[in-house]
Amino acid sequence: MDELPIGRRVAYWRGRRKMSQQVFADRLGKSKSWVDKVERGVRRLDKFSVVYEIADVLQVDVQLLLGKEPERRIDSVNCIDQVEVEEIRAALERYDQISAFFFAPTQALPLPEMRKAVSHAWLTYQHAKYGVLARALPKLLRDGQAADTAYADHEKSSEAAHLLGQIYQIASSTLRKLGEHELCWLAADRSIAVSQRAGDQLLAGIASYRVGSALLALGRARPALEVNVNIANRLAPGDGNEATPERLSVYGMLLLNGAMAAARIGDSATVRDLFAAAEEAARQLGSDQNHFWTSFGPTNVKLHRAAAAVELGEGRVAVDTHEQIDGDAFAALLPERRAHHFIDIARGYTQIGDVERASEMLLEGDRLAPSEIRCRPIAHEVLSDVLRRTKGSPPTPVAELAEHMGLEYDGVVDRGVLYIIACGSPVARDVGRLVALAQREGWDVCVVVTPDGRKFVDVPALALQTGHPVRTLYKNPGDPDVLPAPDAIIVAPATVNTINKWACGIADTLALGLVVEGQGKGLPIVAMPYTNLAMGSHPAFRESLDRLRGWDVTVLFGDDYFPLHPPGTGEQHRDMFPWEMALEALHTRVDAGPLGAP
Repeated sequence: MDELPIGRRVAYWRGRRKMSQQVFADRLGKSKSWVDKVERGVRRLDKFSVVYEIADVLQVDVQLLLGKEPERRIDSVNCIDQVEVEEIRAALERYDQISAFFFAPTQALPLPEMRKAVSHAWLTYQHAKYGVLARALPKLLRDGQAADTAYADHEKSSEAAHLLGQIYQIASSTLRKLGEHELCWLAADRSIAVSQRAGDQLLAGIASYRVGSALLALGRARPALEVNVNIANRLAPGDGNEATPERLSVYGMLLLNGAMAAARIGDSATVRDLFAAAEEAARQLGSDQNHFWTSFGPTNVKLHRAAAAVELGEGRVAVDTHEQIDGDAFAALLPERRAHHFIDIARGYTQIGDVERASEMLLEGDRLAPSEIRCRPIAHEVLSDVLRRTKGSPPTPVAELAEHMGLEYDGVVDRGVLYIIACGSPVARDVGRLVALAQREGWDVCVVVTPDGRKFVDVPALALQTGHPVRTLYKNPGDPDVLPAPDAIIVAPATVNTINKWACGIADTLALGLVVEGQGKGLPIVAMPYTNLAMGSHPAFRESLDRLRGWDVTVLFGDDYFPLHPPGTGEQHRDMFPWEMALEALHTRVDAGPLGAP
């Protein structure tokens, strides 16, 4: 769109904002004729003050009107901007059923027209046309709400409620894709209530699936697991529930979503059980189908297996699963499903260090369904990781995709692999800040957490941020290493327990084993404890710090770095923890050159 004259760009964004020429003119204090001439190119916009005023009315970056790229912009045509999000929010916040008690219901579309509109919206979603769909959703929501109200006391009330329930599900799924997770949850919750009025158990079941997806997107993996498993158990074929294709599809999707939630919390046993049940449902179904717009079937089960492996940090398993999927069956799936899978496999490839293949997966997804790649925050995270870990300049297609997505390649120097070891402390919740700082300086970061540290961190978020699994346990004999070898280590936050055991050479956890071994290899190591005044004053702890300093470990402890806090106030001082000091100390240590092993 950048090559268009400015008048055409004004017309485009006016259309995006659903303003008539008259409304637009009124807001500018101009005539309709003036607007028409500007849009047709008859009248030139030669004053910056007028251009800025137009941008303000249209609520767009002025650079878009001038045909230039703003500082950071995702694909404006294929995606959605905040004004459109607010329009969807306004439509979701309507309460037409209550208003009907006080006012006569508004004129509603005939239900056959509503059915066509809903089917078209589903197809638009499954073809990953999120920008188009997001701009249509406010009207579709209003029309669905009006129909549900108008037919409330009619024999077709159930059908109207059924259609509105589907519209809420479309809205929820679209908003989740675009990263609007709170609104996604609201739409899914609305769908539950409407589905109950529709009297369709399976519609309510798939609405529960949407609620589970929203909870998962919000980081509420355990409630998501409970919702999916509980409803799946109620809908399971048998015990009076006929094994129809529709029931098998809804039941199977609940199981798959439950497996994803279980993977998010690292519950491998539950993941296996749920996939076994989902595979049996797919076997009974017999083929890939699309009942209730689920795309459920044997192939979709395999796609979810690969995605769950990524969530578990098992990138090699994800890639192997991908390579075993039947090509013809995969090609028969709709674009959204396939492009989504390419994002998952790109994550899998980053976990095993193959950024070239990760790039290829993202490019393949972009060719298939641009909005799935360019509009989704998770795709932005994956491509950012690929760019950070690409040595030299990225290939031209990757650089062009990054430009479309508003991502910049900084071209930082490759410093090597940094292990960040986080211990069991409230400060560990913020370790992602140190990860981001180190990545900007050119480090390929891996995070290892102690068993207690795992209680504080968001494991999936850190795995996504780093592109590596977050490890806690020693690997089994014979298992391959899933992380590259470290070139440097930062232990932050370090606890009193870890410092004391480390100073004694104890290696009973992976974290301790790494620092003990790292000292033996002469790696640069920085330790930054976080503890309270009472524990930090213990003589044994002070002796341990002195021993580590004597072994060339850079220890950042004391009032010059971070004052000790009173017992019981650790949470209150989290934001003051100086993560940047740990990285600065590491760079000073690295620049000083290699030191001898103890």
